[in-house]
Amino acid sequence: MSVNWVSGNYPSRLRKALKHSSTVITAWDNDKLVGLLRALDDSEMVTYIHYVLVHPDYQGNGIAGTMV
Repeated sequence: MSVNWVSGNYPSRLRKALKHSSTVITAWDNDKLVGLLRALDDSEMVTYIHYVLVHPDYQGNGIAGTMV
């Protein structure tokens, strides 16, 4: 994604982190990934949204709010 996200420089580590997340929500424009949300939770009371990313070309369109 084009958000200058440092984690994107480590695709294998990122893939592993996403795989072990409680929840991952994505937003797509056809085959283009335009949004990503990662959440971690304790399965009882607390959920922590670790990050919400939206491609700059799609920001301001309510994508982040829809994913949350």
